[in-house]
Amino acid sequence: MRDLGPLTGSEDKNCTHGIQWIHRIFGDCVDNELKLVAFAIGLVSLVLWMMPMIPQFRANYKNKSCAGISLAFLLSWIFGDTCNAVGAILTNQQAIQQAVGIVYVVQDILVASQYVYYTRVYHKLRPNHRGPTATLSCLAIAAFGSYCLIGKTMPNGENVLRYERSVSRVLEAVTIPSTSNYPPRLGAPDWWPIFESYTDFAGYIIGCIASIVYCVGRIPQLIYNYRRKSCEGLSPAMFYITVAANFTYGVSVMMACTGWHYFWRHLPWIVGAIGWGFLDFLAIMQLYQYRKVAAHERDRDSLLQNTDDEE
Repeated sequence: MRDLGPLTGSEDKNCTHGIQWIHRIFGDCVDNELKLVAFAIGLVSLVLWMMPMIPQFRANYKNKSCAGISLAFLLSWIFGDTCNAVGAILTNQQAIQQAVGIVYVVQDILVASQYVYYTRVYHKLRPNHRGPTATLSCLAIAAFGSYCLIGKTMPNGENVLRYERSVSRVLEAVTIPSTSNYPPRLGAPDWWPIFESYTDFAGYIIGCIASIVYCVGRIPQLIYNYRRKSCEGLSPAMFYITVAANFTYGVSVMMACTGWHYFWRHLPWIVGAIGWGFLDFLAIMQLYQYRKVAAHERDRDSLLQNTDDEE
């Protein structure tokens, strides 16, 4: 690995010259204009990640079907997002990264609940039982699962302060010289200095797995679209938002980079964002291509129909 020394920055653990409310709530020390821009972009990314499943969820409800979604794609999405969230929490990534990871999983629970409902339950119900009540019941189950997940992963009470400042502590444990007041890294892998403990190392590995799953997991959906020669059932808005969200997410992390140590610790999440965004861009290209083909076929069928009528 390249020498970390010259390119590694240090941070004031009390964030004396930074924006205190950001440091207090998010644990990020925003003490210059570049970090402020990075933080703002990170918030934009977080807001965008609140939105992508809304158009797809609406499309599924309108069509009363999830036929446009590949099961392999959905399963890989759930697995990858779970790994991403667990890895971000174990390695004490930025608060925004942890929040985004949890939002991913919550959205997955909602879509998975909808998928199960429309593929296993909906068509077995009598017509008079297919109203909003059944859908709301499905959403209630998903909401309960999300609440349980967030309750277990988010900090409470005495752990809040430690959670908010976790990122600064992890960075300082390695970047500040031995005169630092922080205790030495106990139980950390000696062969790679960027990890604080074996738990930290395990979280990093889980993050790497998530990145691989993100990049590989999009392929089944692309193949599914190709075989059907259609993207019917998929919401274009979902892909537009995910591309924008991944782009802003990656940019915010890179702009907040304080050196090689920071870069290597965040690498799985950066690669995951770039890979996911690129493959979703390919899905957008499929959407336009197959929409164009479908329009051409409709025009051809209409022309043939008019010809038959004239004869």
